Amino acid sequence: MYIPKEFQQPDQTTAIEYMKKYSFATLITASENTPRATHLPFVIEEENEKIILHSHMAKDNPQWNDFAKGSCLVVFSNPNAYISPSLYEKNDNVPTWNYVAVHASGNALILDSEAEKITLLERMIHTYEPEYFEQWKTVSERYKSNLFPDLVAFKIHVAQLECKEKLSQNRSKKEREHISNSLIESQNELGTIMQKKNTP
Repeated sequence: MYIPKEFQQPDQTTAIEYMKKYSFATLITASENTPRATHLPFVIEEENEKIILHSHMAKDNPQWNDFAKGSCLVVFSNPNAYISPSLYEKNDNVPTWNYVAVHASGNALILDSEAEKITLLERMIHTYEPEYFEQWKTVSERYKSNLFPDLVAFKIHVAQLECKEKLSQNRSKKEREHISNSLIESQNELGTIMQKKNTP
């Protein structure tokens, strides 16, 4: 990812926080010079100082065949906001877009066994709707077993992590305050992130 120096966020903890908060991401692979992308929810875990991404897709989706051909890229993007030039001090300006993005890349490993698939699904339940777990425990084993042939569970060991925070760092303090206040008024959470960054 192209990241100008002023927009670099080298802190891994911050990147992981963004991934966990905005965990519906885009999985990108390539097959015979043709890119493929699937939009998926991920569970992000840290294990022995390594980052592991867990997810699953429909078996009918051919993208999982790309896992054996090379590394994958997962793009986490959000929050974002249009920035009006009316918020700048000088007239000679143009609009731009502020955003946060995290790119995580690595090799994917398919989880073949039924036990691994159950563990993955339960990880996702505990992440996205812990209250559902009690109902999940009452779902028949037959119903659960019928799910597994139709899905491909996998995990990605992250080998490279990049985080970009484009938050008007190249503008004056007064302009950044105008922008963050405007975003807060419009209830865009990027404004709160900017405000925290602007506070010493």
